[in-house]
Parts: sequence; structure tokens; C-alpha cells
Amino acid sequence: MVSLVLILAACGAGSTTGSQGSGTSATSTPSATVASGTTPTVPATATAVPETTVPLTAIRMLDQTNGWALTKNSILKTSDGGQTWHDITPSGFQLNAQSTGDFMNDTYVWVATLQGSTVTVLRTSDGGSNWQSATFSTQQQGVDRPHFINTSDGWIATVTAQGMYHEDEEIYQTTNGGQNWTLVASTANAASGLPTGGNKTGISFMNTTTGWATADIPAIYSWLYKTTDGGKTWHNQALTAPSGVTNVGEFVTTPPVFFGTTGIMPVQLFASGHSGVDLYVTHDGGQSWTPTQFTSITSQNVYVVDLQHAWATATTTSNSTIVYATSNAGQSWQQVSTLAQPVGSLSFIDNLHGWAIGQASSSTPLLWSTSDGGHSWQSITYRIVR
Repeated sequence: MVSLVLILAACGAGSTTGSQGSGTSATSTPSATVASGTTPTVPATATAVPETTVPLTAIRMLDQTNGWALTKNSILKTSDGGQTWHDITPSGFQLNAQSTGDFMNDTYVWVATLQGSTVTVLRTSDGGSNWQSATFSTQQQGVDRPHFINTSDGWIATVTAQGMYHEDEEIYQTTNGGQNWTLVASTANAASGLPTGGNKTGISFMNTTTGWATADIPAIYSWLYKTTDGGKTWHNQALTAPSGVTNVGEFVTTPPVFFGTTGIMPVQLFASGHSGVDLYVTHDGGQSWTPTQFTSITSQNVYVVDLQHAWATATTTSNSTIVYATSNAGQSWQQVSTLAQPVGSLSFIDNLHGWAIGQASSSTPLLWSTSDGGHSWQSITYRIVR
């Protein structure tokens, strides 16, 4: 089973998840076979027929009323804060539990689904009234979410677990909004610089040339690779452990979130006898990263909404979820609430308003919202209509 750590961040991003091949060989100048087409959806104004509510597997709210979500079968859109979700999945298209999405705004969305060795990327530029698709072959068994920095430039990573903290990875790039995808780097191609070591946790880009690939590795050093040529070649970037943290035995780096040239990268560290989260920060476009404050929170689910505010969740042995928040860029964290069920994904639009859904493996529909920064949560009994 492929294991990609779940890290959420709000900068035009949805949820980063992963799990789940062959057709594209990796070379120094690889390419992918692509097919495109146009398929209209059932418009959101169609007759509303309530559907049996099913669990949400991803959520991305844009403001207090509008947002996007996925189920294992559907692409959903809401205009009432999550009370009602309209199924706008293109007719005849099949999603699955591993489908992932990048929900940039109300109009631009990309959804990736892996079936066998074929990745299909749906895209819309009109809020889901019409969809286009592109396909490419991969040798991997899991697909991470699409990552777009604008309406043209994006990347997707595919991975396959090899056991003992080793995963193969391929990285694909588009420069025309997802119409075509090209394989630009692979662990199978030594020239790309990507090693198989580490359980891959995702990728993110600051601009069209500079990006990072992250992973979980049981070692005294961090797994953090940087590219400055749009993803073609990658080089290791070392991190220093936080002050006072010694005998680190495992680093979990996760894709950084950028606000201009300032970025925040949540890092989980496991040291002798304790573990915790630290928000590493850069003020120079990622040339250097500095730890902020190591905090004893065991969480691989961190959501960053701006340069000051972030949330982290930790599942207890009784399967409840403790919610932590920081309002000073990770200098200190406070336990703000507890939810009765495990949380899978968060989506905040500002320092007060947020949503949480259950884990992707849950068979129970769960959706909560908060309007006070996570101190209190209201359960939403939502419905899905066609």
C-alpha cells in the first residue's frame, strides 16, 4: 500500500493524499502519451434529487459559502457553506477513493484519477459546467494531487511503495493548464536526482522553476529535495534540527506553503523519547529554512492558512481528535478543542472559519464547521443533489 502523509495547506490547494502501472519509460527527455476531449457535465441548476449521503474524501472551501469536495464517486460543489453539495461529475466519468483534486478557485479545478496504469486529469475553467480531460501512462500505483501555481503551470507526482521506507516516484509537468503532461523526473532516472529512499509525502512549487519534494525517512537527516528547473533535476537541501532536539531518528518533511517568497513547511520529528511538530520558515524564497519552535504534538495533518495561523490535529487512542492552533507562526500552540471522531482533512479560509471531514477510509459521513478558529465545532448534516 502506498502511504503519502496527509498535509493540508490553503494557497489554492486542496487535500494532499495518496495511495494506490506501467507505460512510460523514464529517460533524460521523457514524454507521456496524452489524449484530450470535452465533456459537458450535468449543470448544477438541474432538478435536485437528494442522494444518500456518502463520506467526503476531500474538501476545499473558498469562502464562507462556496467550496469544492470529492467523494469516491463524485466531484461536488457547494454554495451554502456545505449544507448542500451539487454533484457536477461529468457524465460517464468514474472516480475512485484515491482521486485527488486541486481547487484553485470557483472556476479552475483539476481532478486526477488513476485506473490501472492510466492517470486521467479532468479540468474545468468555468466552475464545472464543462470539463476537458487528458490522460497519461505511469509506471506507479498511486497519484498525488495536482499542484498548480497558476492556470497554466502544474505538476503531478505518482508513486509506488517498495517497502522499508522506499518509494518509486515520477513527476509530470504541464504548461498549458493540463491539456498535456510530460514526465520530467523519475527515481528510475539517476540524472533527475530523486532517490527511492523515503515515503514520499508530496511536492509543491513556489513559481515555475522552484519547487520541493518531501518525504518521511527514518534517519538523522531530513529528506528534502529542491528543483530550480521546473522539476527536471532535484538536489538535497539539508535541514537543521530545532534547538534542544537531539538524537532525531525520523524526519517527516511535508510540502511547503508559500506567500510570495516567504514559506512555511510543517516538519514532524521523532527523537529519543518524544516527537513533535515544527514549522520551518523561509524568508528568502526557500534558499534556507529555519525551525520555529518544536512542539510536542504528534500530528501529520497540519493546515496553514496564512503566515501566522495554522492548525494541527492528533488522533487519540480512543479515536477522538485533538485540535491545536497557532496564531504566531508556530512559536506556540494551544489545544483548542476535541472532536469525537478521527479527522481526515481540514479547510480554513481565514483565522476563524474552517471545516473538517472524517478520514478517507471512514464509511460514516462526517462534516463539521467552526467560526471561532476551531474552539467550537458544529456538525453539518449535508445532502448531495444531482
